[in-house]
Amino acid sequence: MVVYLRRSGQQDQRSVYLDHRAHLDPGVHRAQDYIIEHPDSRITTDELAHVAAMSPRNFTRVFRQATGLSPKQFASKVKVQVARDLLDDPRRTIESIAGNCGFKSARQVLQPEKAKIFTAGVVLEPSQLRGFSATVDYYHIQITNDLGFLTTAVILGGCYPAITGSTGPQNLDYCNLITRSPITGGITNVNDFETNVGRVITSGVDLAVRYGLPTDVGRFGFLFDSTYLVNYNLTLGSGNTIHAAGNYDLGTGAAIGNLTPKIRFNAGLNYTLAGFNAGIRGRYIGSFDECAGGSFPSPAGTTNAGFCSAHVVDPTTGKEFPHHTVSAQMTFDLFASYLLRSPFGNTILSAGMRNVFDTSPPLVYNSFLTYADPGYDFAGRFVYGRITHTF
Repeated sequence: MVVYLRRSGQQDQRSVYLDHRAHLDPGVHRAQDYIIEHPDSRITTDELAHVAAMSPRNFTRVFRQATGLSPKQFASKVKVQVARDLLDDPRRTIESIAGNCGFKSARQVLQPEKAKIFTAGVVLEPSQLRGFSATVDYYHIQITNDLGFLTTAVILGGCYPAITGSTGPQNLDYCNLITRSPITGGITNVNDFETNVGRVITSGVDLAVRYGLPTDVGRFGFLFDSTYLVNYNLTLGSGNTIHAAGNYDLGTGAAIGNLTPKIRFNAGLNYTLAGFNAGIRGRYIGSFDECAGGSFPSPAGTTNAGFCSAHVVDPTTGKEFPHHTVSAQMTFDLFASYLLRSPFGNTILSAGMRNVFDTSPPLVYNSFLTYADPGYDFAGRFVYGRITHTF
Protein backbone atom coordinates (compact mmCIF):
# COMPACT_ATOMS: atom_id res chain seq x y z
CA MET A 1 0.00 0.00 0.00
CA VAL A 2 1.25 3.49 -0.91
CA VAL A 3 0.40 6.34 1.49
CA TYR A 4 1.04 9.79 0.08
CA LEU A 5 2.53 12.56 2.16
CA ARG A 6 -0.31 14.91 3.09
CA ARG A 7 -0.45 18.35 4.62
CA SER A 8 -3.00 20.06 6.85
CA GLY A 9 -6.20 21.44 5.38
CA GLN A 10 -4.99 25.00 5.86
CA GLN A 11 -1.91 24.44 3.66
CA ASP A 12 -1.48 24.16 -0.09
CA GLN A 13 -1.64 20.46 -0.97
CA ARG A 14 1.10 20.91 -3.58
CA SER A 15 4.46 20.38 -1.94
CA VAL A 16 8.12 20.29 -2.83
CA TYR A 17 8.17 16.90 -1.06
CA LEU A 18 6.09 15.50 -3.93
CA ASP A 19 7.06 17.81 -6.79
CA HIS A 20 10.08 16.98 -8.97
CA ARG A 21 9.83 13.30 -8.06
CA ALA A 22 8.05 11.89 -11.11
CA HIS A 23 11.13 10.00 -12.24
CA LEU A 24 12.48 6.47 -11.78
CA ASP A 25 16.11 7.11 -10.85
CA PRO A 26 16.72 5.44 -7.45
CA GLY A 27 19.97 7.34 -6.85
CA VAL A 28 18.29 10.72 -7.32
CA HIS A 29 15.40 9.63 -5.07
CA ARG A 30 17.90 8.74 -2.34
CA ALA A 31 19.57 12.14 -2.71
CA GLN A 32 16.21 13.93 -2.54
CA ASP A 33 15.26 11.97 0.60
CA TYR A 34 18.60 12.90 2.14
CA ILE A 35 18.03 16.59 1.41
CA ILE A 36 14.52 16.48 2.91
CA GLU A 37 15.80 14.70 6.04
CA HIS A 38 18.55 17.30 6.61
CA PRO A 39 16.99 20.75 5.93
CA ASP A 40 19.23 22.34 8.58
CA SER A 41 22.47 21.15 6.99
CA ARG A 42 24.66 22.65 4.30
CA ILE A 43 24.93 19.56 2.12
CA THR A 44 27.69 19.45 -0.48
CA THR A 45 27.46 17.99 -3.97
CA ASP A 46 30.10 15.42 -3.07
CA GLU A 47 28.00 14.28 -0.11
CA LEU A 48 24.88 13.88 -2.26
CA ALA A 49 26.84 12.11 -5.00
CA HIS A 50 28.04 9.58 -2.40
CA VAL A 51 24.45 8.98 -1.28
CA ALA A 52 23.40 8.47 -4.91
CA ALA A 53 26.42 6.24 -5.63
CA MET A 54 27.59 8.43 -8.51
CA SER A 55 30.49 10.67 -9.33
CA PRO A 56 29.84 14.37 -8.47
CA ARG A 57 29.88 15.41 -12.13
CA ASN A 58 27.56 12.63 -13.26
CA PHE A 59 25.26 13.18 -10.26
CA THR A 60 24.77 16.87 -11.07
CA ARG A 61 23.88 16.04 -14.67
CA VAL A 62 21.53 13.15 -13.81
CA PHE A 63 19.81 15.11 -11.01
CA ARG A 64 18.97 18.01 -13.35
CA GLN A 65 17.72 15.64 -16.05
CA ALA A 66 15.46 13.84 -13.58
CA THR A 67 14.07 16.82 -11.65
CA GLY A 68 14.57 19.88 -13.85
CA LEU A 69 16.49 21.53 -10.99
CA SER A 70 20.05 21.59 -9.77
CA PRO A 71 20.69 19.95 -6.36
CA LYS A 72 21.20 23.41 -4.86
CA GLN A 73 17.90 24.69 -6.25
CA PHE A 74 16.02 21.68 -4.90
CA ALA A 75 17.64 22.07 -1.48
CA SER A 76 16.65 25.76 -1.41
CA LYS A 77 13.02 24.86 -2.21
CA VAL A 78 13.04 22.31 0.61
CA LYS A 79 14.37 24.87 3.11
CA VAL A 80 11.70 27.39 2.09
CA GLN A 81 8.98 24.71 2.32
CA VAL A 82 10.07 23.66 5.80
CA ALA A 83 10.12 27.29 6.91
CA ARG A 84 6.60 27.88 5.61
CA ASP A 85 5.35 24.77 7.41
CA LEU A 86 6.94 25.86 10.68
CA LEU A 87 5.51 29.38 10.38
CA ASP A 88 2.08 27.86 11.05
CA ASP A 89 3.25 27.04 14.59
CA PRO A 90 2.67 30.15 16.77
CA ARG A 91 5.10 28.79 19.37
CA ARG A 92 8.04 29.04 16.98
CA THR A 93 10.12 32.20 16.60
CA ILE A 94 11.53 33.37 13.30
CA GLU A 95 15.05 32.85 14.64
CA SER A 96 14.39 29.21 15.62
CA ILE A 97 12.73 28.51 12.28
CA ALA A 98 15.73 29.94 10.46
CA GLY A 99 18.02 27.63 12.43
CA ASN A 100 15.90 24.55 11.72
CA CYS A 101 15.93 25.33 8.01
CA GLY A 102 19.66 25.85 7.68
CA PHE A 103 19.39 29.59 7.12
CA LYS A 104 22.15 31.80 8.46
CA SER A 105 19.75 34.58 9.37
CA ALA A 106 16.07 35.02 10.20
CA ARG A 107 16.00 37.50 7.30
CA GLN A 108 16.03 34.51 4.94
CA VAL A 109 12.67 33.23 6.22
CA LEU A 110 10.03 34.84 4.05
CA GLN A 111 6.75 36.06 5.46
CA PRO A 112 3.71 37.13 3.43
CA GLU A 113 3.45 40.73 2.33
CA LYS A 114 0.67 42.61 4.07
CA ALA A 115 -1.13 45.72 2.89
CA LYS A 116 -3.45 48.30 4.41
CA ILE A 117 -5.36 50.26 1.77
CA PHE A 118 -7.58 53.27 2.30
CA THR A 119 -9.46 54.96 -0.52
CA ALA A 120 -12.07 57.68 -0.63
CA GLY A 121 -13.67 59.25 -3.67
CA VAL A 122 -16.29 61.61 -5.01
CA VAL A 123 -18.22 61.38 -8.30
CA LEU A 124 -19.73 64.53 -9.84
CA GLU A 125 -22.42 64.32 -12.54
CA PRO A 126 -24.22 67.68 -12.60
CA SER A 127 -27.67 67.60 -14.17
CA GLN A 128 -27.06 71.08 -15.62
CA LEU A 129 -24.25 69.71 -17.81
CA ARG A 130 -25.39 66.47 -19.43
CA GLY A 131 -22.66 64.12 -20.54
CA PHE A 132 -20.16 65.47 -18.00
CA SER A 133 -18.68 63.44 -15.16
CA ALA A 134 -15.70 63.87 -12.85
CA THR A 135 -14.24 61.60 -10.21
CA VAL A 136 -11.73 62.48 -7.51
CA ASP A 137 -10.12 59.64 -5.55
CA TYR A 138 -7.64 59.70 -2.69
CA TYR A 139 -5.59 56.58 -1.93
CA HIS A 140 -3.21 55.63 0.88
CA ILE A 141 -1.42 52.28 0.65
CA GLN A 142 0.94 50.75 3.20
CA ILE A 143 2.75 47.50 2.36
CA THR A 144 4.72 45.76 5.10
CA ASN A 145 7.00 42.72 4.87
CA ASP A 146 7.78 43.98 1.38
CA LEU A 147 9.51 41.19 -0.57
CA GLY A 148 12.76 42.09 -2.28
CA PHE A 149 16.53 41.89 -2.08
CA LEU A 150 18.89 43.66 0.31
CA THR A 151 21.32 44.17 -2.61
CA THR A 152 25.03 43.40 -2.46
CA ALA A 153 25.93 47.03 -1.78
CA VAL A 154 23.74 47.18 1.33
CA ILE A 155 25.06 43.83 2.64
CA LEU A 156 28.72 44.80 2.19
CA GLY A 157 28.11 48.28 3.57
CA GLY A 158 26.40 46.85 6.66
CA CYS A 159 29.10 44.28 7.36
CA TYR A 160 31.97 46.66 6.58
CA PRO A 161 30.61 50.12 7.45
CA ALA A 162 34.03 51.73 6.99
CA ILE A 163 33.78 51.37 3.19
CA THR A 164 30.89 53.85 3.21
CA GLY A 165 32.64 56.21 5.60
CA SER A 166 30.46 55.19 8.55
CA THR A 167 31.82 54.68 12.06
CA GLY A 168 28.83 52.57 13.12
CA PRO A 169 29.01 48.94 14.32
CA GLN A 170 29.00 45.93 12.03
CA ASN A 171 25.71 44.25 11.18
CA LEU A 172 26.58 40.63 11.97
CA ASP A 173 23.46 39.31 10.20
CA TYR A 174 24.81 40.85 7.00
CA CYS A 175 28.29 39.43 7.66
CA ASN A 176 26.77 35.94 7.86
CA LEU A 177 25.60 36.35 4.27
CA ILE A 178 29.17 36.79 3.00
CA THR A 179 31.31 33.80 2.06
CA ARG A 180 35.12 34.06 1.96
CA SER A 181 37.70 31.71 0.52
CA PRO A 182 39.41 29.68 3.28
CA ILE A 183 42.66 29.92 1.31
CA THR A 184 42.88 33.56 0.16
CA GLY A 185 40.37 35.17 2.52
CA GLY A 186 38.79 36.97 -0.44
CA ILE A 187 35.03 37.28 -0.85
CA THR A 188 33.73 34.47 -3.07
CA ASN A 189 29.97 34.96 -2.72
CA VAL A 190 27.32 37.27 -1.26
CA ASN A 191 24.07 35.45 -0.50
CA ASP A 192 21.47 38.07 -1.39
CA PHE A 193 18.32 35.99 -0.88
CA GLU A 194 14.84 37.33 -1.48
CA THR A 195 13.54 38.40 1.89
CA ASN A 196 11.15 40.76 3.67
CA VAL A 197 13.22 43.88 3.23
CA GLY A 198 11.07 46.74 4.42
CA ARG A 199 7.95 48.80 3.89
CA VAL A 200 6.29 50.93 1.22
CA ILE A 201 3.94 53.81 2.01
CA THR A 202 2.40 55.74 -0.86
CA SER A 203 -0.52 58.11 -1.26
CA GLY A 204 -1.93 60.32 -3.95
CA VAL A 205 -4.95 61.83 -5.67
CA ASP A 206 -6.46 60.64 -8.95
CA LEU A 207 -8.66 62.91 -11.07
CA ALA A 208 -10.68 61.71 -14.08
CA VAL A 209 -12.93 63.90 -16.25
CA ARG A 210 -15.21 62.85 -19.13
CA TYR A 211 -17.46 64.98 -21.34
CA GLY A 212 -19.50 63.89 -24.34
CA LEU A 213 -20.92 66.56 -26.65
CA PRO A 214 -23.38 65.42 -29.36
CA THR A 215 -23.75 67.74 -32.37
CA ASP A 216 -25.39 67.66 -35.80
CA VAL A 217 -22.03 66.84 -37.40
CA GLY A 218 -20.96 64.07 -35.03
CA ARG A 219 -20.15 63.43 -31.40
CA PHE A 220 -17.13 64.92 -29.62
CA GLY A 221 -15.67 63.36 -26.51
CA PHE A 222 -13.17 64.87 -24.09
CA LEU A 223 -11.20 62.90 -21.52
CA PHE A 224 -8.62 63.68 -18.86
CA ASP A 225 -6.96 61.20 -16.47
CA SER A 226 -4.35 62.40 -14.00
CA THR A 227 -2.60 61.43 -10.80
CA TYR A 228 -0.80 63.53 -8.22
CA LEU A 229 1.72 61.63 -6.11
CA VAL A 230 1.67 62.96 -2.56
CA ASN A 231 4.38 60.62 -1.26
CA TYR A 232 6.18 57.37 -2.05
CA ASN A 233 8.33 56.22 0.87
CA LEU A 234 10.33 53.00 0.60
CA THR A 235 12.07 51.61 3.68
CA LEU A 236 15.09 49.55 2.64
CA GLY A 237 16.43 46.41 4.27
CA SER A 238 19.17 48.59 5.79
CA GLY A 239 16.53 50.56 7.71
CA ASN A 240 17.00 53.76 5.68
CA THR A 241 13.95 55.34 4.04
CA ILE A 242 13.86 56.75 0.51
CA HIS A 243 11.33 59.54 -0.04
CA ALA A 244 10.90 59.14 -3.78
CA ALA A 245 7.97 61.39 -4.72
CA GLY A 246 9.26 64.01 -7.13
CA ASN A 247 12.77 62.56 -7.54
CA TYR A 248 14.64 59.68 -9.19
CA ASP A 249 15.87 57.93 -6.05
CA LEU A 250 13.99 54.70 -6.86
CA GLY A 251 15.53 54.65 -10.32
CA THR A 252 19.13 55.08 -9.17
CA GLY A 253 20.63 51.63 -9.52
CA ALA A 254 17.25 50.00 -8.85
CA ALA A 255 14.76 48.30 -11.16
CA ILE A 256 14.15 50.23 -14.36
CA GLY A 257 10.96 52.16 -15.00
CA ASN A 258 10.50 53.47 -11.47
CA LEU A 259 9.51 56.99 -12.46
CA THR A 260 7.89 58.86 -9.58
CA PRO A 261 7.17 62.43 -10.72
CA LYS A 262 4.58 64.33 -8.75
CA ILE A 263 2.26 64.75 -11.75
CA ARG A 264 1.29 62.48 -14.64
CA PHE A 265 -1.73 62.75 -16.92
CA ASN A 266 -3.30 61.62 -20.19
CA ALA A 267 -5.69 63.88 -22.13
CA GLY A 268 -7.59 63.30 -25.33
CA LEU A 269 -10.23 64.32 -27.83
CA ASN A 270 -12.44 61.85 -29.74
CA TYR A 271 -14.72 62.38 -32.74
CA THR A 272 -17.27 59.83 -33.99
CA LEU A 273 -19.71 59.91 -36.89
CA ALA A 274 -21.52 56.74 -37.90
CA GLY A 275 -18.75 54.16 -38.43
CA PHE A 276 -15.91 56.67 -38.39
CA ASN A 277 -13.85 57.32 -35.27
CA ALA A 278 -10.78 59.52 -34.83
CA GLY A 279 -8.90 61.10 -31.97
CA ILE A 280 -5.78 62.54 -30.45
CA ARG A 281 -4.11 61.64 -27.15
CA GLY A 282 -1.56 63.51 -25.11
CA ARG A 283 0.68 61.75 -22.56
CA TYR A 284 2.41 63.85 -19.92
CA ILE A 285 5.16 62.80 -17.51
CA GLY A 286 6.06 65.53 -15.05
CA SER A 287 9.49 66.77 -14.08
CA PHE A 288 11.51 65.40 -11.17
CA ASP A 289 14.91 65.85 -9.54
CA GLU A 290 17.95 63.59 -9.61
CA CYS A 291 21.04 63.87 -7.47
CA ALA A 292 24.56 62.56 -7.99
CA GLY A 293 24.78 58.77 -7.66
CA GLY A 294 26.25 56.98 -4.68
CA SER A 295 25.46 54.87 -1.67
CA PHE A 296 22.49 55.61 0.56
CA PRO A 297 22.89 57.49 2.77
CA SER A 298 26.05 59.23 1.66
CA PRO A 299 28.66 59.45 4.42
CA ALA A 300 28.70 62.76 6.23
CA GLY A 301 31.66 64.91 5.28
CA THR A 302 32.21 63.35 1.86
CA THR A 303 31.76 64.94 -1.58
CA ASN A 304 29.33 62.27 -2.78
CA ALA A 305 25.92 63.94 -3.08
CA GLY A 306 24.13 60.56 -2.93
CA PHE A 307 20.37 60.17 -3.16
CA CYS A 308 18.12 63.22 -3.02
CA SER A 309 16.51 61.67 0.06
CA ALA A 310 19.84 61.91 1.91
CA HIS A 311 19.95 65.74 1.76
CA VAL A 312 23.73 65.64 1.96
CA VAL A 313 25.40 68.96 2.77
CA ASP A 314 28.58 70.06 1.02
CA PRO A 315 31.10 70.59 3.87
CA THR A 316 32.79 73.40 1.94
CA THR A 317 29.65 75.51 1.47
CA GLY A 318 27.36 74.30 4.28
CA LYS A 319 24.57 73.85 1.69
CA GLU A 320 23.04 70.80 0.07
CA PHE A 321 24.70 69.56 -3.09
CA PRO A 322 22.97 70.87 -6.25
CA HIS A 323 20.56 68.66 -8.15
CA HIS A 324 19.51 68.24 -11.76
CA THR A 325 15.86 68.72 -12.71
CA VAL A 326 14.72 66.33 -15.41
CA SER A 327 12.34 68.20 -17.69
CA ALA A 328 8.72 67.18 -18.20
CA GLN A 329 7.76 65.33 -21.37
CA MET A 330 4.58 65.60 -23.45
CA THR A 331 3.95 63.31 -26.41
CA PHE A 332 0.95 63.09 -28.77
CA ASP A 333 -0.69 60.20 -30.62
CA LEU A 334 -3.18 60.23 -33.52
CA PHE A 335 -5.55 57.44 -34.51
CA ALA A 336 -8.52 56.81 -36.79
CA SER A 337 -10.72 53.86 -37.70
CA TYR A 338 -13.70 53.01 -39.87
CA LEU A 339 -16.24 50.23 -39.40
CA LEU A 340 -17.57 48.48 -42.51
CA ARG A 341 -20.64 46.30 -42.06
CA SER A 342 -21.52 43.58 -44.56
CA PRO A 343 -23.42 40.28 -44.73
CA PHE A 344 -20.07 38.57 -44.13
CA GLY A 345 -19.37 40.34 -40.83
CA ASN A 346 -17.75 43.54 -39.59
CA THR A 347 -14.43 44.87 -40.85
CA ILE A 348 -12.52 47.59 -38.99
CA LEU A 349 -9.84 49.54 -40.84
CA SER A 350 -7.61 51.45 -38.44
CA ALA A 351 -4.40 53.47 -38.59
CA GLY A 352 -2.47 55.75 -36.30
CA MET A 353 0.74 57.49 -35.43
CA ARG A 354 2.53 57.30 -32.07
CA ASN A 355 4.67 60.18 -30.84
CA VAL A 356 3.64 62.48 -33.66
CA PHE A 357 6.38 65.08 -33.04
CA ASP A 358 9.10 62.44 -32.50
CA THR A 359 9.80 63.76 -29.00
CA SER A 360 12.96 62.30 -27.44
CA PRO A 361 13.04 61.27 -23.77
CA PRO A 362 14.71 63.81 -21.47
CA LEU A 363 18.22 63.07 -20.29
CA VAL A 364 18.41 61.17 -16.99
CA TYR A 365 22.05 61.00 -15.95
CA ASN A 366 21.47 58.49 -13.15
CA SER A 367 19.71 56.00 -15.42
CA PHE A 368 21.20 52.57 -14.90
CA LEU A 369 21.09 51.32 -18.50
CA THR A 370 21.22 54.22 -20.94
CA TYR A 371 20.94 57.99 -21.37
CA ALA A 372 17.28 58.07 -20.23
CA ASP A 373 15.00 55.92 -18.12
CA PRO A 374 13.24 53.06 -19.99
CA GLY A 375 10.03 54.21 -18.35
CA TYR A 376 9.81 56.67 -21.25
CA ASP A 377 8.77 55.82 -24.81
CA PHE A 378 12.03 55.05 -26.64
CA ALA A 379 10.47 54.03 -29.97
CA GLY A 380 10.03 57.58 -31.31
CA ARG A 381 7.55 58.35 -34.08
CA PHE A 382 6.04 55.38 -35.86
CA VAL A 383 2.98 54.69 -38.02
CA TYR A 384 0.82 51.58 -37.78
CA GLY A 385 -2.17 50.09 -39.57
CA ARG A 386 -4.53 47.26 -38.73
CA ILE A 387 -7.40 45.36 -40.36
CA THR A 388 -9.74 43.37 -38.12
CA HIS A 389 -12.63 41.25 -39.35
CA THR A 390 -15.23 39.48 -37.22
CA PHE A 391 -17.77 37.01 -38.61
